[in-house]
Order: sequence, then C-alpha cells, then structure tokens
Amino acid sequence: MYGNRSLITTTITAVLFILLEVCSALLIVNNGIIQRFKVVGYIHDVQSFIWKQEADLTRFLSYKSDNQALAEENVRLKNIISKYRYRAEKMDSILFSPENGGYFYISARVVRNVINSQHNYLVLNKGESDGVQTGMGVVTPIGVVGIVENTTENYSTVISFLNSTQNVSVKLNESGMFGPMSWDGISTSKSILRGIPSYVDVTVGDSLFTSGYSVIYPPEIPVGTVRNITVADGLSQKIEIDLFEDFRSLHDVYIVGNGNNEELKQLLKDE
Repeated sequence: MYGNRSLITTTITAVLFILLEVCSALLIVNNGIIQRFKVVGYIHDVQSFIWKQEADLTRFLSYKSDNQALAEENVRLKNIISKYRYRAEKMDSILFSPENGGYFYISARVVRNVINSQHNYLVLNKGESDGVQTGMGVVTPIGVVGIVENTTENYSTVISFLNSTQNVSVKLNESGMFGPMSWDGISTSKSILRGIPSYVDVTVGDSLFTSGYSVIYPPEIPVGTVRNITVADGLSQKIEIDLFEDFRSLHDVYIVGNGNNEELKQLLKDE
C-alpha cells in the first residue's frame, strides 16, 4: 500500500513539474521577443530533426522495393544490349560479299587456345554453318592469328601462327621490302623476319604490315615492330620482331576469306 502511494506521489510531482516548465516557457515567449525567437528556433530544430528521421526511415523501408526495381531494370537493359549485340554481330559478320569479290570477314570467338607447344592451335565458335571453310585466314586488327585447318557445323580449328610450320609475308614500313615472317619458337610475342638483303637499311622500331602477297591474308594488317637486326649469312638479315598481338589474351578474332580465292589458286596452279 505504501509503495502505491509513493508511485502516485512521484507521478503527480513529475506532471506538476512538466506543467510548470510549460507555463514558464509560455511566459518567457509571451513577455520577451528574444526569448520567443530562441524558443521558436528550438522548436524548428526539433521539427527538422523529426522530419529528417522520418525521411530516412521512409527511404530505408523503400530500399527493398527500390532494389527490386533496379534489378528488373538491369535485366531489361541486359536484354536490350544482348539484342543489339546480336544484330551488330550479324551485320558485322560479313563485311564484304564473296560474290562481289575481295575479302570478307566472319567474326568469331576463341573457345580454346593452346600456346605451350611447337604446334599450337585454336578452336573457334564458328563453323560450316557460318560460312567458314578450310584454308581461310584468321586475323585481328593488330595481327595474324593463323589458318583454318578443320571445320564442323558450328566450330573450326585453326593452326596458330605460333607454329613451326607457319610463315606470313610481311613488309617493312620504311623500305617497303618484304619477306617471310615466322614464329621464333620460344616466346608468344616474338617472331623472325628473314630474306631482307643486307644492303637494305632497317631501323629498330620500324613497323611491319602484311604484304598482301597471299591469297589468305589481306594487306596492311599491322603485325609488329623491329626489335633487333643481325646479319644471318652475309647476304640477308635476321630481323627480330615484337608482335602486337598478345596470344595469351586472345578472345575475339575475324575469319577472313577471299572471294577470288579459287580463281587465284587456279591461276597460281597453272603458272
């Protein structure tokens, strides 16, 4: 019983204290301009704090729905990108028609790339159904990759340039002299150019391009720069080349065909 009386007394005291504080605040506000502005300012600060907390709480509670909306938007954008990428690949897969003569290109992706032997090869995700044929070249904008060796309906294997059996006709930019370039057999980024006469001035750093003297590779594809020059046999030079193409990170390539390939082959055969 005594405890209940004590609790009631404490409650009444607290209520009276609050009422007195409120009355004091009202008297101060009503009787002093400066005090009135201070109290109003405090009230505005409290209101602003409450509004901010309310806004933060609302934003927090809406995160789940916002994240769901963002996820749906990402899916929609991915589908749009995939659609346009598919269209771009279809439009870009054949740049020139074989019927019109000249070179034509088929875009492809590397699905396997072996670079740790003397007879390296690649597997591409394009085959006979895409118009790929044995003997076509494979290039990128910065190098020669290899030659198509075998095809299935949807895939093709390529003899890599990093192969002891491969060489490519290239020319020096400054002199225009050309010769066969082959892999050095050691590094994935090095090759050797031979057949350039010793009297030809060759400069370290000079650029090399495909010569175009081939039914496989188009002309003017950049392949590398001169690294070092030595005289091989007194008559010709051995020129070390730094390749532009990084075969260790090869992903997207172009399979290149020649619309006049059969005619050129027949002509060369007759000769």
